Amino acid sequence: MGKVDASADRAAGELRIAAVHRDVEFTAAMSAAVEREIRDLARWLDLDLVLPD
Repeated sequence: MGKVDASADRAAGELRIAAVHRDVEFTAAMSAAVEREIRDLARWLDLDLVLPD
C-alpha cells in the first residue's frame, strides 16, 4: 500500500513524518486510515506528531 518516512526525536518529544509514499492511489478512506494509524503511533510512543506542510 505504501511507506511512511518517519523519525522519532525523543529529545524533542516529536514523531516527525517527512512523507507518505503511496504505492497505489489512496482513496479518501485509505488516507483517513493511514492518518489515524500515524496519530495512534505518535500517541503510543508518547510523542507529539509533526506532519509535513
